[in-house]
Amino acid sequence: MIYIIASGKTHSVKELVECAFNFVGLNWQDYVVVDPAFYRPDESVLLLGNIDKIQKQLGWKPQYSFEQLVELMVDHDLKELVKN
Repeated sequence: MIYIIASGKTHSVKELVECAFNFVGLNWQDYVVVDPAFYRPDESVLLLGNIDKIQKQLGWKPQYSFEQLVELMVDHDLKELVKN
């Protein structure tokens, strides 16, 4: 059986960057340059994982919010930097 493991919610790259930088107390705009040349020409494309099947068949639901997940990833990377 194949399942999509997702949150069922959409988030932009900008939201991810904002959240990660907020977690470490930095203003992302001081470190990240946004090049409009890389914007999608058609923002109507919706990339969203449908979790209905895994919820119905396994009773699974996301345990972490988007913000919590980003914080876990940043925290992990910071710990790895200290080790190396």
